[in-house]
Amino acid sequence: MSKSLGTLLQLLRKEHKIKQKTLSKGICSVATLSRIEAGEREPDYLLFDALFTRMGKDSRKWEFILKENDKYLLRKRNYIEYLLQVKRWEETEREIETYTDFMEVSKNLHEQYHCMIEGILYYKRGNRKKALEKYIEALQKTNLEVDVHALQIESILSRNELRILCLIGQVLSEEEEMSIESLYHYWKELLQYIEKYCTDEWYRMRFHVKTIYYLAYTLYRQENYMESFSYCKKGIDILVEKMSLYYLKSFLHLLENLKEKGINFTVGGIVWSDKIPFLIHILEEWELENQRFQEKENYIRPYQSIYSINEIIKNTRSYCGKTQEDFMETKDGKKLIVDQAGMSQIEHGKREPRKEIIQHCFKTLGLQGKEERYQLQIQGEDFEIQELKWNIDFYISVHKKEKAKELYKILKEKIDIYDIYNEQYVRHIDVLLKDSKSDMSDEEYRKEIFDILALTVKDIDKIRTKEWSYFFTIEELVLLMNIGGSYHKSGNYREALHWYQKLERYFQNFYKLAGTRIYKSLLYNLSQVYGLIGEYKNSIKKSKACIFTEMLYSQGHSMCRIIYNIGWCYGKMMLEAKSEDKKEEYKKNCDKYFLQSSYIAEFYKDENVKKAIKQKRKLWKI
Repeated sequence: MSKSLGTLLQLLRKEHKIKQKTLSKGICSVATLSRIEAGEREPDYLLFDALFTRMGKDSRKWEFILKENDKYLLRKRNYIEYLLQVKRWEETEREIETYTDFMEVSKNLHEQYHCMIEGILYYKRGNRKKALEKYIEALQKTNLEVDVHALQIESILSRNELRILCLIGQVLSEEEEMSIESLYHYWKELLQYIEKYCTDEWYRMRFHVKTIYYLAYTLYRQENYMESFSYCKKGIDILVEKMSLYYLKSFLHLLENLKEKGINFTVGGIVWSDKIPFLIHILEEWELENQRFQEKENYIRPYQSIYSINEIIKNTRSYCGKTQEDFMETKDGKKLIVDQAGMSQIEHGKREPRKEIIQHCFKTLGLQGKEERYQLQIQGEDFEIQELKWNIDFYISVHKKEKAKELYKILKEKIDIYDIYNEQYVRHIDVLLKDSKSDMSDEEYRKEIFDILALTVKDIDKIRTKEWSYFFTIEELVLLMNIGGSYHKSGNYREALHWYQKLERYFQNFYKLAGTRIYKSLLYNLSQVYGLIGEYKNSIKKSKACIFTEMLYSQGHSMCRIIYNIGWCYGKMMLEAKSEDKKEEYKKNCDKYFLQSSYIAEFYKDENVKKAIKQKRKLWKI
């Protein structure tokens, strides 16, 4: 499906002029790295992530097919991160205690993660000294020695190493022992590293924003208010461009403090100083709402898509109507590739199949080309095309088609159009970026989407009738959602709901770690179509699930639109209510959510939402 992991790793390493010894230091041997680059060995997820992030690239651009233990650990880490975010310290402690029971390979990386989480727990409980000790111990697990009082970064850093240095900076920022000047130097050194070495802008963003915030905070403590404001403005500009919530509340609180020093904050020519308290209130209200949210287990999943080999084989075999006996073919007329007992062990995650067996099983199931453990959605000679694709998808999702078209033109010149996965993506984007579908009926549009899907999915007619336990890539899932979307846009809401619900069952019943990235879009579409068929409570419920997911990953891509949908539902309930008391209750809720939506839309410059709210207020006399 994509250029091999080892080939891409080697290309990136040589492009960045990084020696094998430098890249592998403290995380694996040079011999192991050589075998990975030669395609003779596949790393576990943590080693994969460390190698790629040391080159400043984001692992979220990949889909992962992992062995069961690696998938289990990744799911566990994802849950630990959630528990930390919602301040459930005792549960975090229990999870991290059992984490060590399953560490097999890349032990030093697992131990580093374990130490880091222990440090965070000490910090959250107020023991900063012990937290600092744990963070330094964590860095030593990968042979990284630093002088925290005079930071000088002389190594390339993985995601966790960079994260630990930021966590150390947080502790130092709250300690009185370190001078403001030394603290400023610490964060400035981190910022310079991030801007130089984190070349993937989506990978860079979180570290970048956090470092900028702490520089702004340090300068504020230094009473250098104008420079503090300058860094605040830089951070906010990044958040607005990427529609992110990351550290937004911290920036807003700092801007409140700067306001007391006579400095006003503007976005797009609008003075925000008087609006900041309400923005903070909105964020805090939704944080509280998320704590009350009841069905969290379906939504606490990695951002990227994670699958295990056993679940793909088991689920797809059932979907295709095959038995375990169908896999028992001979090799060279002599022996079975896999017997029934072996297949049962594989499907239940009790046996790790060899690559030869995986390829045989995937071929039997019509999944040829999808068997690589680490897969990119499109193929090319450099990693820049993955970054281009990520940005194109982002700009389409936030309705900035002109920007997407500009990047898409560059992408098409860089990829091999004859690769079927590249062809699938290009044909899909061609459809999405058309200025109008007026020359194509809804039926013709759906036929085009099915034709694009058929490039990589066998027995396409089954999709119309069966539950989907087949293994779909992210791009294939997006195409399936677009089919539901075509019914949605044409007003056939019941049929749209049918397609969306099939996708929802795919995520909830078959592939529980299929990524949040696409699942979040599905939740938003479900919230809309439930509202349009008059199921307002279901619509509000899905909207809240979508906001929970957005805030879990500190994203604001769709937040104003989701909150607008909640306000719209209350407006429709107001119009349909029989009693005056209910009408008044629903009117107040409609006004509340429209107000929240308009503030967020104004902040992120979403003119379409602002216009929709204005129209509905006028129409409904709110």
